[in-house]
Order: sequence, then C-alpha cells, then structure tokens
Amino acid sequence: MRIEDRLKNLRKAMTNTTLKNVRADKQELKQKVLKEADKRKSPFFPWNPRPLLQSAISIVGVGVLCIFIMYFGLSRSGFWLNEANDPNIEEGKQADVEELNEQLTERSLADQEGTYNIIIVHDGNKDTEAAQKWEEVKNEIFLLEQKQTVDRVDYVVTSEYKKAFQLNQFPVALIFNTEKLVYMSTNPNEVISYINSYS
Repeated sequence: MRIEDRLKNLRKAMTNTTLKNVRADKQELKQKVLKEADKRKSPFFPWNPRPLLQSAISIVGVGVLCIFIMYFGLSRSGFWLNEANDPNIEEGKQADVEELNEQLTERSLADQEGTYNIIIVHDGNKDTEAAQKWEEVKNEIFLLEQKQTVDRVDYVVTSEYKKAFQLNQFPVALIFNTEKLVYMSTNPNEVISYINSYS
C-alpha cells in the first residue's frame, strides 16, 4: 500500500471518530468505576470508612500517649496529692532504702577471707579539695590492692550508694569485708591506715 493510500485511510478514520465519541467513552468508563465502588461499599457505611477509622485510631493513640506522658511525668516529680498525704509512702521509701542497702552490700563484699573491698563513691565533681586528696593517694590504694590486702577497689559515681548508705560528703570510702560494711571515711589517709592496721 502506498503512502497516499494510507493517508486517505487515516483521514477517513479521523472523520468517522469524533470528539463526541471520545467523551461518550469517557463517561461510560466513569460509570463503570462508580458501579464497582458501589459494590464494594458496606450496607452499614454508605461512604468509605477507611479514612474515618484511620483518623479515629490516630486521635485515640495520641490521647493515650499524652495520658501516659502526663501520668509518669507527674508521678516522678511527686505531683500527685495522694502521695503527699499518704503516711505509708515514707515507710515504703524506707523499705526501698533498706532493700537497696542489702543489695549493694551483697554486691560490694570482698571475695576472699582476710581481704577488703573498697568502694570509693564520688559525686562527679573532681575539682574539690577532697577529690584532689583522693587523687594524690590513688597509687597508695593501688599498692594495697597489689599486696592482696585489698580484693578490689572500685571508683563509682552513682546515686545508689548515696541513697542506700545515706551519704552526704564526697568522696567517701566504704570498706567491706566478706560479711558486711566495716568502715567508712572521707579521709583517704584514715582508709589506708585502717587497711594496714587490720592486714
């Protein structure tokens, strides 16, 4: 077929297909889509419930999160009035301190008979005069550990020891034998003398 014949056929086809036919096809397609959407709708929900459900779940989730944050945030700061008026709260705190004391004592005991375990509790401030004194005698304490007089020496910065042993001066050394806390001092020289006198 020649090019001129092809062009004739193309012109003929274009005149037969009008814009009106294209619009009719578009309308027919739209009707089909709407019918399919109607079939999928539930008899209880004449509209699509998915966006509504998603937004409802999001709102509930945000609400629960806000309540959770408020409850734990306020309860930690002691905001609730019933805590201030409840006499059993103080007893509970005392019981917690005693339990913490037992746990830390058990964890801090020396492993071998005739040796000591030294826990030096800092408050995190190394610039104080007391902290400088402890830095100066660090080597002497290390030598005690080498002589096997001391099982181990731990330097800790933790509020657990402060709470359990009701400490208010830092640094402080807690000396444990295999059974219990035997000595406590804020003076490093006294700690060294104590270890040397009982070894």
